[in-house]
Amino acid sequence: MRPIVWIIPWFHEEVGGGSEVKVREYARRLVARGHDVEVWTTRCRDFHDNWNVDHWPEGLGEVCGIPTRRFPVRPGNHTVFNGLNARALAGDRLTPAEELAFFRESINSEALMDHVRANGAGRHLIFTPYLYGTTFHGARILPEHSLLYPEFHNEPYAHFEALRGVVEGVRGILYHSHPERELANRLFDIAGTPQEVTGLGVESPPPGDPERFRAKHGLGDTPFLLCAGRQSRAKNVGLLCDFFMEWRRLEPGRPLKLVLIGKPDMPIPDHPDILPLGFVSAEDKIDAHRAATALCQPSVNESFSIVMMESWLCGVPVLVNGWCAVTRHHCEITGGGLWFETLWDFREAVNWLLDHPRGRVRMAHQGRDHVLRECDWDAVMGRFEGFLERLESGEGCAP
Repeated sequence: MRPIVWIIPWFHEEVGGGSEVKVREYARRLVARGHDVEVWTTRCRDFHDNWNVDHWPEGLGEVCGIPTRRFPVRPGNHTVFNGLNARALAGDRLTPAEELAFFRESINSEALMDHVRANGAGRHLIFTPYLYGTTFHGARILPEHSLLYPEFHNEPYAHFEALRGVVEGVRGILYHSHPERELANRLFDIAGTPQEVTGLGVESPPPGDPERFRAKHGLGDTPFLLCAGRQSRAKNVGLLCDFFMEWRRLEPGRPLKLVLIGKPDMPIPDHPDILPLGFVSAEDKIDAHRAATALCQPSVNESFSIVMMESWLCGVPVLVNGWCAVTRHHCEITGGGLWFETLWDFREAVNWLLDHPRGRVRMAHQGRDHVLRECDWDAVMGRFEGFLERLESGEGCAP
């Protein structure tokens, strides 16, 4: 098989974002399976750092056993980018020139683009995720060698007309889920492009100790909803807090708490039944999942949601935002959880989960069976390698 290159804006040992974790886990396994694999990235530290600042050493190094080449960033105009980004998120339609400016002032590296141009031929160049300058500019250099692993959500960026030439020009497209693929085919004319839903692998967690978590945080035997991941308005954590507080007002006699774990990127309401723990250890995270009554995933911008799969593996059902096609799809095909669209849906779902302990166990088992069957890394890698082999042979690549 041809050499495989993952091209991503940020990559380092303590990767935390979903895209970076995906690349790390795919690349590690590809190396172990004997493939020639590299990661090409910028010298920028990570998503939360200044995108104009080089942090890591330039050149070839190693991250988690993966050969990694770093290139200096080309500084962008943050004032322009932040203004366009805010307008896009507010629903404003950007002009074609403004869309191009959005990608121009995003994270970019001319040196990385030069390296793609000079050394990309004869390789599978996999660009991820879709909404950054490294992908927008890089995937157009050698489109016949380029694959897109976009992580599409139904968000304003995905509707940019400027993306059409990128998405419709690449050699093939990889997806996390079937709803993501359906969204891409609604947005772009890619019926003739080879496409594959590879999904992601999820490791079975250690046993954990739910009672240790309850004792450590003074929860006693009180049931609680768990929200795990970055605590931000972009992930709808504000909405979850609002719905939970209103549920407490409507159900004053029922004990329930909301436990939040993950990096806080927003003010958390001061409420006696909301417990914001911030970033916790890996042990605490598993203990929290094991102890929870249900995981609540309020985000609408998900292309897979690893945290849902982890919850099912921990024996816990899920409650998701019904406006997210991906997480709702997971619940519909597995029977592993419920979903809400309104406060009243939320109230009814939470009450059902509290009132049906056997139903919760059944849901969790159904979700777990799905994860063990579809998210086993050997199965995922088989789909991934099979797709690349079909691309190379030119056989069986009909979308």
